[in-house]
Amino acid sequence: MTLQNIKLISLAALFSVTLTACGGGGSEESEPSPPPVTMTDTDSDGVADTEDAFPNDASETADSDEDGVGDNADAFPNDADETIDTDGDGVGDNSDAFPSDATETIDSDGDGFGDNGDKFPDDINEWADDNNNGIGDNADAKQVDVGGPSDQEGDCSADTVGLNWDALFTKNCSKLSDYNLFKVSNDPTQKPTDGGVPYGLSTPLFTDYATKYRYIFIPEGKKAQYTQSEVLSFPVGTVLVKTFAMPADTSMRDGEELLVETRLLIHRKNGWFALPYYWNSTEDATLAIAGKQIENMTTVHKGEVLDFTYAVPKATSCTSCHARAGDLQADISPIGPKARYLNSDYEYLTGTKNQLTHLAESDLLTGLPSEMSSIEKPLPFNDYIEVSTLSDDDLVDTTEAYLDINCAHCHRDGGAGAAGASGLQLEYQRNYSDETAKFGVCKTPVAGGHQDYSYDIEPRDPDSSYLYFRMNTTDPRHKMPELGRSVIHKEGVALVRQWITRLQANSCP
Repeated sequence: MTLQNIKLISLAALFSVTLTACGGGGSEESEPSPPPVTMTDTDSDGVADTEDAFPNDASETADSDEDGVGDNADAFPNDADETIDTDGDGVGDNSDAFPSDATETIDSDGDGFGDNGDKFPDDINEWADDNNNGIGDNADAKQVDVGGPSDQEGDCSADTVGLNWDALFTKNCSKLSDYNLFKVSNDPTQKPTDGGVPYGLSTPLFTDYATKYRYIFIPEGKKAQYTQSEVLSFPVGTVLVKTFAMPADTSMRDGEELLVETRLLIHRKNGWFALPYYWNSTEDATLAIAGKQIENMTTVHKGEVLDFTYAVPKATSCTSCHARAGDLQADISPIGPKARYLNSDYEYLTGTKNQLTHLAESDLLTGLPSEMSSIEKPLPFNDYIEVSTLSDDDLVDTTEAYLDINCAHCHRDGGAGAAGASGLQLEYQRNYSDETAKFGVCKTPVAGGHQDYSYDIEPRDPDSSYLYFRMNTTDPRHKMPELGRSVIHKEGVALVRQWITRLQANSCP
């Protein structure tokens, strides 16, 4: 064997050993094969969790536009700004000015009317042209001027110079502006349409420190009738308008404020009808038949920040306070405009004058006594009167007026609901000194009741008097009035406390 053959044999042996070490030849020392990979599919939709954008939702797997909504549920799977098309018009709700109206998508002038139906899509003041003369109905001089309700069916969209009387008389319009009560439709605090008369009450009913703007509209040729102690007798067709605004600070009521609601009392053929309108925008108020709870309402009163939930009443709730005496049906009447609370001066644009005199001279009131001194005239009350300085007689008169305007529409002889039968009867014309029990002195509470209070009024002891307690709480089980306030009228409470403290009467048994 030659040396060359020996080298070849050695190389062959070495090559064989190298293959064995690398796993060739099926050696018993080779590593086992790795186990197969198991796929996790939490929602069992056939797509592995690692590939599934929604591993816990079997109805979704992909989110193409990465907006957090799966492609199956996303009406716009390739648009991260849109997901829903409520009206199915092909425009996403976020971009659609009218997401629930398939006929409209754009409102170029921001007047609330879509461009497709707006005759003047670039004019915020116009949208209709009923006579097709190219002039918007709001600016068109060829309008209907009606001095009062006719026997015609009203139209909420009628174009009128003055009030839309027929609509007021026959229709519950969805927008306050449909009635054309004010010359500037989105400002119900001033400039009533011709014929509207502003008024104020010398002792107003309390509503969460709101500022109130009141107007009377009486149809042309008609008059209210004077009555001594009850609300003026207003003719059919009369409209009473009251707007509530929440001031930023009650010490500056001519400053910044938030429009909240406008309530209408309309004297139609079949009686008075109450319609509440909520100012859900700065442009118009909408009919709120079901009422409205407005959370986080705030105002500053005498340096204190008040934060509360304001309640716009349901239309049916108006019956609770406005029901006629002795009538439990939905037959209602006004509360505030009684002669005694109008027997005070008011600053009109033409000058200051007694309100009753002004109504009579405007040919809107008849039957006014020639001797004004014969008309009831309680002392006025406001939040800045220092009650401790009032004489005993003035304190009684002021308190009687306050209880009358805030309570006596229910707490009166034959009053509405249970209050009339409660024995607590607080009409202003009722003389306290003659009927102390009617004012609650040593009278056992009938309505409500509380274990800590044996009498409505305990003379000289307001803290033991149930009437005082009910005025001084917001507990819905006990507060009075039950409706119309969410906060305590501290000044009214102070007035009644002072009155009870000074009562000259024997202690209750």
